[in-house]
Amino acid sequence: MREHSVCSTSGSPLAKNKGKKRYLFLKKVPTRRKLLSAVAVVLGLFISLIPTFYPHIDPRAVRHLGGATGAGRVLWPLAFMLGFGISALSFVIEEKAIKLRGSNQTQAGLVSFLFWTSLAQFLVLLPLFWVDIIPEVGQTGNLHEFIQNWIFGIQCIFGGVGCSWSPGVLAFLFITGYIMVVCGCALLLRYSEGATLLAIVMALCTPLGFIFWILFQEKPFRWHPYFHTSSWFNISALIIMIPAVFIYNTG
Repeated sequence: MREHSVCSTSGSPLAKNKGKKRYLFLKKVPTRRKLLSAVAVVLGLFISLIPTFYPHIDPRAVRHLGGATGAGRVLWPLAFMLGFGISALSFVIEEKAIKLRGSNQTQAGLVSFLFWTSLAQFLVLLPLFWVDIIPEVGQTGNLHEFIQNWIFGIQCIFGGVGCSWSPGVLAFLFITGYIMVVCGCALLLRYSEGATLLAIVMALCTPLGFIFWILFQEKPFRWHPYFHTSSWFNISALIIMIPAVFIYNTG
């Protein structure tokens, strides 16, 4: 779970890929200053991921933070990074659509645009339910168990099947946070430089996510600072990435 939160929220390993797609679709070429800033962000991101790919650097952190073990520590981040190719294409297409002006000089409505993009994501995700049945990857063993887990989860969110109020509250917080992220991304696409800047800003989620779990303990969730060798990789990444984002935005 920790690996997912770290890797899935950052789109910058393919920031340069976004730049290429952005040129093909929008005919926009970044300046040298922006290009170097994007490269610096990607470099900072890979610095923050070094302890993930090479756990022997800090074995104590591996035991403390948990997450995938063995080959999974490398395969899961790589799997999420492969998904950024589609993400890169979608951001560029969204930028083109969200900045499109009609004959009356009005831009596409954010609410309707976000509805259709979310619906498209749902329709793509729906046929991929079988991934949860794959051994060593998913959480279920067959289709019946998948359906039962899904029904149990829905009931538990609303306080059924003996669940407490906490799953519902956590689900509400997750949905609210996700809506804020999606709306923030859409506003960045419309009112800022575009898809590449969005990818670069989202890249900050990776080192910030690591630092968050350095300051808090997952189970039970509480304030529990725990600094180790790998923490300095993330701090170093932020020292590189934050100025690079600022320089990109002002370049």
